[in-house]
Amino acid sequence: MVIEPSEVPLTIPVEKPLLVNLGSVAVTRDIESLALNNDTLAVVDGQAASADIKKIQQFLYGASLRRHGSSVFDTHLISHATSLQQFVPPFLVPHLLSIDPNYEALQHLAAIGMGKTAREVRQDIIKATENNTIFSQNILGNGPYSQFLPESEKIRQAAALLRSQVQSQLGWFNWLFLPSAQYQQFKMAASISDDDKFLTIMREKNRMALLKTNIVYTSGPGAVAQSWLGRLFFKREEINERIAPFSFAHYRLDKVFISDNGMPLHANAKEALAKMSGTELGKTNDLSWLEEGQNATVVREQKIQKILDNLPQNFQEMRGKVQAHIKKIEVDLEGCFGFYRYRERHAKIRALQGILTHFSDGFFDVDGFQNALNNYRSNDISASLWKSETKALIDDLVQFCEQAKNYELTNSQGQVSLPVLIPSAGLLV
Repeated sequence: MVIEPSEVPLTIPVEKPLLVNLGSVAVTRDIESLALNNDTLAVVDGQAASADIKKIQQFLYGASLRRHGSSVFDTHLISHATSLQQFVPPFLVPHLLSIDPNYEALQHLAAIGMGKTAREVRQDIIKATENNTIFSQNILGNGPYSQFLPESEKIRQAAALLRSQVQSQLGWFNWLFLPSAQYQQFKMAASISDDDKFLTIMREKNRMALLKTNIVYTSGPGAVAQSWLGRLFFKREEINERIAPFSFAHYRLDKVFISDNGMPLHANAKEALAKMSGTELGKTNDLSWLEEGQNATVVREQKIQKILDNLPQNFQEMRGKVQAHIKKIEVDLEGCFGFYRYRERHAKIRALQGILTHFSDGFFDVDGFQNALNNYRSNDISASLWKSETKALIDDLVQFCEQAKNYELTNSQGQVSLPVLIPSAGLLV
């Protein structure tokens, strides 16, 4: 979560006493599933919001308790199916629910969570995925012979079973409809011939998926959405009229509270799947109460620090790249084919020269560049037989500016300090 202070208005009228990072995902043309993220909640009016807050608190407390003969995960499964049945024929419900990458994990949690607290379920997951031998035994089940197999044979059989499941995901249908990154993950895993290495990857992926889903539905966004709004599925019209006013995005405050975990309103299923199916720690989840999560937090902070260390140099190098590209275009204009895209090339030169005006001896004017960005975006500027180098430079600079603002590298005038060039030594300090 990053807060962009320059985007915070002094006051803003809102319609609801409680605001959250709330989006939705299209399930069918007019039915959507809520996508709530509770990393940030804004209490606008404590008294008016108190009933909703108490409702959420009571559910979260109840979700942590033991339920004899059932579990909190059963509650979610029943609620999801019941709410979806209001809108579609019953035979479609299992298929539509299975689109959610959390759903299979939720079913597994319901099966192993009967009569247990959420914490006990998490401990069971950690024990069941402690090492490849234990994980293999759980994959093979309690058959009459599996318990007596040597460790190497358990690993071989478990790897063969899981590899077959992964390879079944590599058909043309998934290639067409799954996000490319997720499909490549399946392809990479299926290509691993070493059984022990393959099982390690699958074990860690399984562990993270189950732990993440456990948190989502006991103290995370799934639990908050269920307790607060009572169900997951709504008509698109109802979301626009009744639910959207609770969302930061409804007031453009998603530009202030910037989160990698959030989903926009009315996102398409493929966009949601790409984000929700990720189990790589440190991206859309951290599980910081685990050793893996703590390590991921350290890695994430190191990445952020590297960005902070490199950004001033990136801006400085960008000035040189822009100057060099202007000269290249000017040389092309003087060549035999200077008439080709004559107007577009001059538009690119004007845009690049405009960008250079935001550089001074010691600073780059981030605010000035962002305010003038529309001047640097047009069909002429993007024109190219292949990829437009001018557009690529502008896109890189846009990214640098966003990072500079997000990580508060700009001064009170909205400028970033550039490293100082020492001419005699040619060094940047």
